[in-house]
Amino acid sequence: MHCTRFLTLLTFSLATASCSIFHHDKPAPVVETVRTESSPAPPTAARDLADVMSTELKLSPDQTGRVRSVLNGTLKESNAAKEKLPAQSPQLMAELKRINISSQKELRTVIGPEKFKLLQTKGVQQKIAADMQQKQ
Repeated sequence: MHCTRFLTLLTFSLATASCSIFHHDKPAPVVETVRTESSPAPPTAARDLADVMSTELKLSPDQTGRVRSVLNGTLKESNAAKEKLPAQSPQLMAELKRINISSQKELRTVIGPEKFKLLQTKGVQQKIAADMQQKQ
């Protein structure tokens, strides 16, 4: 359950707006990107999530850098698995679960058990998700 929430939070991305340099008088149409759990996460997701976690959990600059490193590794591993394995396959789900368990262990080591426990609370997860939406 926590693994799924963490993966969803890590790969969280909502919508992007398109623009046109040729039609200045017309408002640009809004394009919504539909993302699924098997979609690759954008490269900035780990950086943005680390920044939001740093603010919410009051991490030191050293901890923030190490969290960013862990999340970048998690992002690369999960995107590679999504490219290699079929979407919604049991193999992909098992690999993503393995990646998240490993990532959570690393995060617990970096931020400590108390802040990790705080990270897993629903209120903090909702606040982080809201902050991530604003970054998009």
